[in-house]
Amino acid sequence: MSNFCKVMSDRETGKIINESTTSPGFGTVRLESKELVVTNGFLNEQKRSALVRGEVDVLKKMFSTSQVQGKIIRKTSNQPMYKKRDGSDQDPVINPTTGELAVRADGNIYYQQFVFTQDTSATDVEVKVKVEEQVEA
Repeated sequence: MSNFCKVMSDRETGKIINESTTSPGFGTVRLESKELVVTNGFLNEQKRSALVRGEVDVLKKMFSTSQVQGKIIRKTSNQPMYKKRDGSDQDPVINPTTGELAVRADGNIYYQQFVFTQDTSATDVEVKVKVEEQVEA
């Protein structure tokens, strides 16, 4: 697919950069891309979305156009990869059709996170996480 991600405006505010209400001077930008993914021999096009966090002034420099070079990769793990703002663990993946916990072929639930990278050769990865290594989202 393309080596570019679309810079998306907020659906409610129309702004590209959403400033943090709790951390002055910081904000987020939402990016979208489409990736071709082969799973169990079946080719599918996935729409992906990721947030990029940073200082507002720096975000303005990088995301001043409608697209940015890079891609969105999928990180998966058998353990939560981050804590939510309320201090609870990341939620496991939910099957959007049934509303039930999604499980892998081995029957275990999993967690996923979509992350923007400027490395256009990067691929989806399985992350090994120890509880004490979790970081805030």
